[in-house]
This record gives sequence, structure tokens and C-alpha cells, in this order.
Amino acid sequence: MNSSRNCEKNSIEQKLPCMWKLHVSRSFERAIRQIPREYQRRIVAWHDEHVEGISNLANIDKVVWLTKERVFGRIRFGRYRLGLIVDREHTS
Repeated sequence: MNSSRNCEKNSIEQKLPCMWKLHVSRSFERAIRQIPREYQRRIVAWHDEHVEGISNLANIDKVVWLTKERVFGRIRFGRYRLGLIVDREHTS
């Protein structure tokens, strides 16, 4: 949690939004093809909405801090869950 607070503090000081970059594994497309199309569309729409970055980690369920700048989380789409990794972006 301290990393999130530091990120927010740095964002306020620099007047820049703190963004978290979404990483999708190579197996993502293979895995997504195995679920019903309705859920595929919802997952792809969510991904497209957040491709530029995630500004608030509260939008992700089951957040696990791997390091100070890397987080694993899950997004729930009905009975399907998408695991994802996000890294804090460094803005200059």
C-alpha cells in the first residue's frame, strides 16, 4: 500500500497522474478463445478501455503486491476471471 501512497504523493507533487501499465501474456489470446463469445467481448472491451493504463488500482480485484512497482490482480467477468500484471509507469 505504501507504493500506492507514494505514487499518489508523487503524482500530486508533479501534477501528473500515476498510471499503471497493463501487461498481457502471450497465452492470453489462446485462453480467451476457450470461453464463450459474450465473455470474450467483455474482456476485450475492458482491455481496450485500459490499454493506455490503469489510474486506480481499486478497479482491480484481489490485488497482490509482487514488488513496490509490480502488482498482480484479477478482474472478474461473470464466472470467468482474468489474471493480470500491472507495473507502475515512470513519467518524466
